[in-house]
Amino acid sequence: MFRILTLVVFVGCTLAADFNSGMEKFRNRDYDGAAQEMRAVLESEPDNTEAKRVLGLSLVRQGKTDEAIGVLEGARESGADLQLALAAAYAGNKRYDDAERTIAAAAEAKGDHEELPFYRGMVKVLKKQYRDSVGDLEAAIEKNPENAYAYYYAGLAYSNTKRPDKMMNAFNNFLKLEPNAPESAKVRSFMRSSR
Repeated sequence: MFRILTLVVFVGCTLAADFNSGMEKFRNRDYDGAAQEMRAVLESEPDNTEAKRVLGLSLVRQGKTDEAIGVLEGARESGADLQLALAAAYAGNKRYDDAERTIAAAAEAKGDHEELPFYRGMVKVLKKQYRDSVGDLEAAIEKNPENAYAYYYAGLAYSNTKRPDKMMNAFNNFLKLEPNAPESAKVRSFMRSSR
């Protein structure tokens, strides 16, 4: 009896450690490490919605949008956070109508969600609606100045609306927060050529 109880406690601690470790890696922008940890959590807890959300976002940050869509569409619950993660995957896969529909569903579920302006702005940039995206992205940065990708998409919007000072500032902030992101080399090259 004691051995079974010890095993159950040990397994429970291991799962919590994997989840907490995955969250820490995600916060520290180690998306590959976060994805590995969340996969381990999902092996034993296949209905863990938060693990699916973090895995999906980690895959999106690595450019693996097809895989992210598969993970996120397979979630049984679909609250605002999960809907927004799915919107990011759709947008990365150039499925803009699906992304907008999913963002609208997230807004319906939780209209005051702090990430809504970011996702709206991101999709507008990807659809080349640069002027319309600026307000959303500035609101996203104001709500969460640690959102590196809000700076990235704001930099793209400023570049395409002929606002070079704001573009350079936004891209510099992006690079400070995400120096190893897949987009970082392209941003550095673009900034060197824009000087």
